[in-house]
Amino acid sequence: MQGSVTAQSTATLTRRRYARRSVRVIANVSSHMYRPYRRMGHILALAIVVAPSYADPPKQVFGIYTRPTLACGGPGLADGGGSCDLVAEDRLEVTAGIDLRTASADSVYVSFALHFDAGKGDHLCAFSGHGTWSNGKVLLGEAENPVRPERKNIACRLALSYTKGTIRVLDARSKCQPSLCSGAHKLDGVVFKKQSRKQ
Repeated sequence: MQGSVTAQSTATLTRRRYARRSVRVIANVSSHMYRPYRRMGHILALAIVVAPSYADPPKQVFGIYTRPTLACGGPGLADGGGSCDLVAEDRLEVTAGIDLRTASADSVYVSFALHFDAGKGDHLCAFSGHGTWSNGKVLLGEAENPVRPERKNIACRLALSYTKGTIRVLDARSKCQPSLCSGAHKLDGVVFKKQSRKQ
């Protein structure tokens, strides 16, 4: 009698052990199966966070912006005379993208010219080319006709920030200035204000 009871107990314990092992195996297989999906989910979430947010530029961005700049002029300027308190205007213009091969809803075209020591040293900074609107900024591409193409820097990342009718030129670490300017004047931080409609 005791032998049959012992045999039944042993069989029961054996079945329980196999059941526990099978549960562990299923759990391990399940975790390995879902692990790639979890990784894929993390990668997609990271891509969504890192990817820049492109959208149609607001209509108020388009238009002409100006900044006052001092200039020299008047009779006798070449002989050291004349006046250097004359006020001239530099212009920056933002329009919709005009290149049909690359234009998209977020594409814009930008052109501007900055004059320093006008009438005296006549230094110039200029840019014309396409850009992309993203998160309140225009991220500019390569200049079509850089002032000094031989000084072009592949690290150049010129951009324009827009806030309430004001555009600020962004040239991080002055990487674009050498190829876009004829002199040593700083390009980063130059501010243009939008012309009023009455003008």
